Amino acid sequence: MPRKDNVPHLRLRLEPALLARLEKSRAKTGRTLTGEIADRLENSFRKQDNEDLIETAMRRVMGAIIEVVNVERERAAEDADLLGVGWAGELSPEQRRNVEKFILDQLRKGKK
Repeated sequence: MPRKDNVPHLRLRLEPALLARLEKSRAKTGRTLTGEIADRLENSFRKQDNEDLIETAMRRVMGAIIEVVNVERERAAEDADLLGVGWAGELSPEQRRNVEKFILDQLRKGKK
């Protein structure tokens, strides 16, 4: 990796076992130790960014699903009125949060 004079330097202490793992990995990849550490850090941030994007997308999908459920419940309520029977209506904010929490919990379980 070419040296960049404008890149800040960082000193850090590592446990010997971790340093040995990094050395072994950098030897396999042909990178410098600095390059190996930088690549691994970048990958960890990229992984977290991807997880955040997935969670945001899932929240949007859940919102859309709940909206569809509410529309269908509204239609069912109208049908119930026509038939002269009662209907509970759409999801309350608390029910919506519970549904979102349940779906997110299920997704997190699937990641493990």
